[in-house]
Amino acid sequence: MRIAAPVFTLIPVFFGWMALSTTGALAQSAETGFGALARHLPDSGQDDGWRVVNTGDSFEIENIGNPQAIRYYFVGPAQGREGRRRIEAAVSIHPDSTGSAGLLYGLNEARDVYHMVTLDAQGMLRVFRRNADGFRPMIEQSSDAYVADGMNLLALQENGDEVSFSLNGREMGSIGGDLFGRGGTGLGLVGDVRAFYTYFSDAG
Repeated sequence: MRIAAPVFTLIPVFFGWMALSTTGALAQSAETGFGALARHLPDSGQDDGWRVVNTGDSFEIENIGNPQAIRYYFVGPAQGREGRRRIEAAVSIHPDSTGSAGLLYGLNEARDVYHMVTLDAQGMLRVFRRNADGFRPMIEQSSDAYVADGMNLLALQENGDEVSFSLNGREMGSIGGDLFGRGGTGLGLVGDVRAFYTYFSDAG
C-alpha cells in the first residue's frame, strides 16, 4: 500500500442544505443524474433499515435502523476503463448525522473487499477498507474545503493502481496498491447518517 502526501488547491463552493443549484467546483462537473447507477437505486420508501426519497434527480437516504449499518449501491466497471476512471459524487451530509457518506470504490466480484471514501458532518474525510480483517478506516483527514450544510463534490481519479482523492477541487492525497485501479463503484454510507446526493459518475 502506498499513501502520498496531500497537495492543496482550493476552489470554493457555496450551497444550502438540499439545494439543487450549483456553482464553483461542483458546477465544473455539474452533469446531473446518476448515470448507469440510477437503475440500481431503490424507489422512495424503506430499504431495509434505510429511508429513501428518490426523485430521479436526487437521492436522499437516512439510516433509521441499525446505527452501525453499512450500505452501498454499485455498478460494475465498464470494459477497458479500469485504472483510468474518474469517480464523482455530489453529496450533502445532514448536520445531525454521526455517520458518513460518499463513494464506494473497488468492490470485487465476491463483494467481500471494497473501499469507501466518505465525509461526515464535520468535514472529516475517511478512507475505509473492507476485507477479511473487517471494516476499518485507513485514512482520516479534515479539510476546510468542506461545505457544511451544503453540496460537496467528492472525486476519485485512477492512475493505474493509484487513486487520488479530492474534495471540492482540493487535492486531499492518494493511495495505491494491488486492491486499487479496479472493481465496482457507487454510493456508500456508514453508520447513523442522512445524506443527499444529486450526482454520480464513474465515466470521467
